[in-house]
Amino acid sequence: MRCFMRKNIKEKFSEIFMLLVLTFITMPCKVFADNTTTSNETVSNLKCDTDIIDLIHKYWKWVVFIVPLALIVTITIDFIKAMTSGDADAIKKSVNNMVKRVVAALILIALPWALSVIFGWFGLQICF
Repeated sequence: MRCFMRKNIKEKFSEIFMLLVLTFITMPCKVFADNTTTSNETVSNLKCDTDIIDLIHKYWKWVVFIVPLALIVTITIDFIKAMTSGDADAIKKSVNNMVKRVVAALILIALPWALSVIFGWFGLQICF
């Protein structure tokens, strides 16, 4: 736990982001066998377990709530620090960090849609 506390905020966010990405990508789906299928049918006929879908939606609601809130709080704290220091370079750095954080938050929020589109190109179904 101590090494996690010594990392800067950028490293923490990148680790959390990668953890969320890996969680969504490696989420298992139950496949129900159907004896009437032929080998020509696509994989899109697979069904996901409703428990898994409910779990994903439950946690995704928290992510959609917490990410913008954390974004607002971190940007506000960063700008307050920059303004109290009175340094022009600190304000420029805060603006640069703000842009990076907003882009990262938008990517995180759009991740399920992007994964669905990419997997859809290959005829695959994702459980969310």
